Amino acid sequence: MEAPKIARLSARRAAAVLIAVGCLLAGIDAGSALEISHRGLSLGPNDLWRVVTYVCGTTATVGVPYPCSDVTPATDREPGRATLVVGSGHVLTVPLRRMVGIEAPAFLAPESAAYWQAAWHARDLVAADAGRPLDRSEVALAVNSKMGRSQNQLHIHTACVRPEVVAAIEADRDRIGDDWVVLRRPIEGVLFSARRVTTPDLATVNVAALLPESIRRAPAAMARQTLVVVGAKFDHGRDGFWVLNVQASSRFQAHGESLLDFDCGRRP
Repeated sequence: MEAPKIARLSARRAAAVLIAVGCLLAGIDAGSALEISHRGLSLGPNDLWRVVTYVCGTTATVGVPYPCSDVTPATDREPGRATLVVGSGHVLTVPLRRMVGIEAPAFLAPESAAYWQAAWHARDLVAADAGRPLDRSEVALAVNSKMGRSQNQLHIHTACVRPEVVAAIEADRDRIGDDWVVLRRPIEGVLFSARRVTTPDLATVNVAALLPESIRRAPAAMARQTLVVVGAKFDHGRDGFWVLNVQASSRFQAHGESLLDFDCGRRP
């Protein structure tokens, strides 16, 4: 009966060594790697990439991808990605290939739907932190614009959604369809555009590719966009999503993350 225990201890010790090795390769100290997982993204603009690639990627070789929750290697069918809890009710999905942000051309490729699907699955980690089941309409995903991000590696945020965001969507529920429309109620002082997605998950939906072609064809325009995806329930019990978009301006840096609620576990 002792063999499994010894194996676990060996794995933990190996992981500790590999964390140190990974941090050495990444050029950061172990404290910085752990700070990203415990306190959020408050470090240098390339530290998320370094932690996911060198630290999580290294420790995953012994089955303990700490400080990430999960590392999924790339296959012939899907790109690799890592899942990282960065604070209370806040999870990141990070590609294992270098993609600077929303403007990366590869983010528009069909296979990038796997990142959105992984981010949607990460809602289970948010629910675990909240200590209660979460309805899909309580959960949102967000990608910030170049102006509104702190890290130079693409990542999708998963958390609860702020109630006022849901209220703005519900006020225009009957107007939102398969084409973009401008919401009439401002969020964060600006008017977002919205459209719906009528699939129950995002396995085959690359949300970034839903943006108008005039934006998708211009990397400079893509860099100014933020995308927020909110779980939805449509008529007759159909599951789907609301997708919100706005462009960075002098009034708003297109920081879609600000529409998320990291304290939903404390709400009654």
